[in-house]
Amino acid sequence: DFESDLCPDLSPESGQESHFTMSPQAAVLFADACGLSDSVLERVLSDQELCRLSFRLGAEWEAILMDLGLPAEAVFRCRSDHSLSTQAAALSGLVLWRRSRGRSATARRLLQSLQAVGVHESVLGEVLTPPSS
Repeated sequence: DFESDLCPDLSPESGQESHFTMSPQAAVLFADACGLSDSVLERVLSDQELCRLSFRLGAEWEAILMDLGLPAEAVFRCRSDHSLSTQAAALSGLVLWRRSRGRSATARRLLQSLQAVGVHESVLGEVLTPPSS
């Protein structure tokens, strides 16, 4: 399909935290709401998963990257380098975030930023739940 054609395999790599924090109780509610286990939420997303997520984001991709702690200059560079494709700009930023944060670039951290900018948690749930054949 179109998405898999545009989502090749890429690879992972610590820095400042976002202003968004979550209590342990809220984190449990998040995991319950999107149906993801702790083991899934604690892992770093693959290139394929970041690519699938980039297809599901709209104009909010910039706010998500800022909440994840990417500097405004880096977000601007992603936008200008990929001015014809929101998906490519979002993917570029997500990969940059993962490389800059290493093991702390978890699905849980991404879920927090998605929620902070008003993206429903099911978006990440769809990305992390393998499609049934």
